[in-house]
Amino acid sequence: MTKTKTHHKNISVLIKLGIILSAAFSSISFATAGEQTLIAATQIKLNTFQISTRFHQLTLHEGDTMIQAKLEEDINALQDNISLLAKQEAPESAEAIKESLAVSKDYSHFALKNEMASEGFTSQYAINDLHGARINLISSLDKIISKELELTGSSEKFEIYKAAALLQKMTSQYVRRATSTGGAGIYVANEENLETPDIMAEQFTQQLNTLKQTQNDAETTSIIRSIDRKWRFIEPSFKNYNENTVPYLVTKYCDTIIEKFTEAANKH
Repeated sequence: MTKTKTHHKNISVLIKLGIILSAAFSSISFATAGEQTLIAATQIKLNTFQISTRFHQLTLHEGDTMIQAKLEEDINALQDNISLLAKQEAPESAEAIKESLAVSKDYSHFALKNEMASEGFTSQYAINDLHGARINLISSLDKIISKELELTGSSEKFEIYKAAALLQKMTSQYVRRATSTGGAGIYVANEENLETPDIMAEQFTQQLNTLKQTQNDAETTSIIRSIDRKWRFIEPSFKNYNENTVPYLVTKYCDTIIEKFTEAANKH
């Protein structure tokens, strides 16, 4: 009898332990799914500004085929990340994800409508269509990011991609402004309430300083410091964006820094 009772007691303990572990793993799984949704949305935000940058580079470089190829690569990357986002279990962000899927198709479509290579100019219609779709896509992505941050909190990987997206955003605006004589920028219908490149540069510097202080391993710290050195070289161009614009130099360094950010994010 004693052995039987002890046996039943052990089984009962194991069952309870199993229930506790199951609940714990479910919680971990949910948190991981939330973080994956957050990262995917932020990566798409980065892709969105990369596409915008390439579109305006096409204008500056008169329809250059290499830039066209990079634009198409960026569109493919956006669509791959959109597909990943669609697979995430994120009930609280379901509507915004659905919206992002729809708007991303419009954005990808308009991104390929720059007429520079075929007509020798980029029409205001093409610019406005792309810009309007970008506003809608970023709006839907920000809804996802806001909700998932509320549910799961931030992470080092998210903060890295967040900084990368900000750098690409200011680079996109810098290049767009460079398409106009004097750097003042062409008129864009429904211009969003964006900060100018100099203000965004200050925000980026703050984010980069935070990243330098919060890395826990030597390898990632080394990558962030490498980014910081490259950033210091092009920072004056953003702060003085209306004087002697150098879009080729800025986009070249931006591409390199984004690669480094991706490398750092992959360490987490």
